[in-house]
Amino acid sequence: QLRRAAGGPDAAAALRAATGLHTSLLDAEGRLLADTRPPPGMPAAAREAALALATSGRLVSPLVEDPASGGHALLLAEPAAAGLLVLALPAARLQPLLLTADGAPFDETRFPAVADETGRIVARGHEPERFVGQPMPGPARAALLGAPEGRWEGRNVAGLPVVVLHARSPLSGLSVGMGITPASLAQPYREAALLLV
Repeated sequence: QLRRAAGGPDAAAALRAATGLHTSLLDAEGRLLADTRPPPGMPAAAREAALALATSGRLVSPLVEDPASGGHALLLAEPAAAGLLVLALPAARLQPLLLTADGAPFDETRFPAVADETGRIVARGHEPERFVGQPMPGPARAALLGAPEGRWEGRNVAGLPVVVLHARSPLSGLSVGMGITPASLAQPYREAALLLV
C-alpha cells in the first residue's frame, strides 16, 4: 500500500487518511515537501533518520522522537517520484501487540519487550509509559547488539534481576525479548516440590 500511495501527488494526505498515521514527503536533502503533522512538522532528527533509512536497506528506522505521533515513532520510508515518502508508526501502537499472547500472564516478573537496533526500548509489557525511549542497561544492550539471538542475565531497566531471551530481525533491526525474574522462573519447581511433600 505504501508503494501504491507513493506514486500519487497527494500521497502524504492519502496515507494519513487511510492509516491514521502521520506521513511526510521529503526531498533528497531532507526538506519537507508535504507533512500531515501540525507545524512545525516532522522533527529534524526524524528527517535525518528517514534519509538514513532510505539508504540502509532496512525496513524500519531506529526509534525517533515525534511529539505528533505520541512521543516516539518508528519510520518506514519509500522512494517516490516526488521524493521520499515517510510513514511514522507510533511506538504506542506496538504496545497492544506485546500483550496479546494467549495464556501468557505478563506482569512485573515476566514480560516481553521490543528494542530498536540501537538498544532503545520501543515497547515494553510492563510500565511502557516509564521506559519507552530509554536505553537498555549496558550489559543488556551489549548482549542484544552483540548477537542476533541469545540469552543474558542481569538487571533490567527497572533494576530487577532478570533472565532474558532475545531475537533480532535482520530486516527491521528490531529485537524482541522475554524477561523473567529468577524467582518467577523457579516458581513452578517450588510448587511441584510442595506437591511432593
